[in-house]
Amino acid sequence: VPKRTFRIRRFREIAAACWSSRGRAQCVVLLTGALIAGLATESGLAQRPPVSGRTAGVSAGHPLTTAAAFEILLQGGNAFDAGVTSLLVGGVVEQDLYGLGGEALILVYPKAEDKVISIVGQGWAPERATIDWYLERSRNLNGEGLDPAVVPGALHGA
Repeated sequence: VPKRTFRIRRFREIAAACWSSRGRAQCVVLLTGALIAGLATESGLAQRPPVSGRTAGVSAGHPLTTAAAFEILLQGGNAFDAGVTSLLVGGVVEQDLYGLGGEALILVYPKAEDKVISIVGQGWAPERATIDWYLERSRNLNGEGLDPAVVPGALHGA
């Protein structure tokens, strides 16, 4: 029996015993505390220690994305090259999280310029598709339907 299944089963047994033997208010407080303690323990298992490096580092949501970007650094590429690699590889191996046909918001810090630069790969809309155009036609830009859609810009941002 997996540990998680055992914990859930055990929690149900404790809840049933508590509910029948104590006042409901006391039982709710007790069970809430037990649940929070259990979740804290469960989430603590997923945490990893921090990792640092002296010259370079890569962090991504998938090991293959991380490995590909780090390989670019090992071959002499810079952080921008590794970032583009992360975007492209991640779009293939992490399709459940994002895709190449999506949007990309990128922050970079070129040391020579000494400032953070935003690269907005959010796509574009037709020139005449202004807010006024939509308001004059009583169109809604609440995020539903095709009206607020733009041409995907992730590849353009890369």
